[in-house]
Amino acid sequence: MYSKFSFRSFRRVLGRVIVTRPDKLCKVRVIRMQLDGKLLRYFNKREDVWVLDRELQCKEGDIVLYQPIKNQKEHVRVPYAPWGTSREIAKILYKVGETFDPVTGRRCFGTKYADEDTINPNVNYEDDRRGYYQDDTSYLMRNQAKKVIEDYKKKDNTEKKGTPV
Repeated sequence: MYSKFSFRSFRRVLGRVIVTRPDKLCKVRVIRMQLDGKLLRYFNKREDVWVLDRELQCKEGDIVLYQPIKNQKEHVRVPYAPWGTSREIAKILYKVGETFDPVTGRRCFGTKYADEDTINPNVNYEDDRRGYYQDDTSYLMRNQAKKVIEDYKKKDNTEKKGTPV
């Protein structure tokens, strides 16, 4: 029940760059849905494809569109793939580090926020100097917790002063 996808049926394919090499090649991972004949359900199937990057502009983690090479005389041999490659990068859709989370507005690298490791409780993220809005709920929760603790300490100190022992 296994059916191999033919790349000729697709003009442009979306994938993520997982390996880049200095000889104008990069490996792109494509995730496709494949039907399991016994369960009659679709499951993710990963395919890794060598793609020609003419300007060496791709980095690992970029989301790219690739297409067949327009001039078929330019067939590039790849040492790791016995059949070579006949595909090239058409467009870089999302570069690593230049994507923003639409909900919080924070810059992210893949699935992690760029400032996740360096969140400083003393920084006001609403008027950030970097030019984009950051709304950090953990920062707001920390400030609320600090206020509650300070109020509790003030209340505790006033109770101790008012009652002689």
